[in-house]
Amino acid sequence: MGMAQKVVGVGIAGGVTTAAVQAMATVQAPYDSVRFSNPAIATQATVTFPATAGKAWLIAYATFTMESAGVIAVNQRRFMTIQDGVTVIWSAAMVLPAQTAAGGGQNIANFPNLAIVGTVGNAVTVTFINPPVAGSFQTVNACAYLI
Repeated sequence: MGMAQKVVGVGIAGGVTTAAVQAMATVQAPYDSVRFSNPAIATQATVTFPATAGKAWLIAYATFTMESAGVIAVNQRRFMTIQDGVTVIWSAAMVLPAQTAAGGGQNIANFPNLAIVGTVGNAVTVTFINPPVAGSFQTVNACAYLI
């Protein structure tokens, strides 16, 4: 159905009945794919939307998390990226401050309403570029449409 679908019939305010009302009754369709990575401590979090012939991935939403599970001597600076094949097409930085106590820090970055499109026929990867240091972990969650 693509990225939007019409909602008709009973459900929206008791039913959609006129052409004018039907034109406004457009809702976001479910994502074509939702991926999540929560690897072991000190392991890089990454998700990949596979290459699909004749189609491109549109990344609509991404969440990145870094959290300490132990003492971390220095700040961790990691880059969050979206890659089209091997080419970085979006990037941002995240810092997890040094921790003097176990389990003391967390940083979360949410990116809703993205519209980052890969190349037709390419895989798209949402990832941290580097793995976390010992005593910390990363998670990545991403939602995408196949267009």
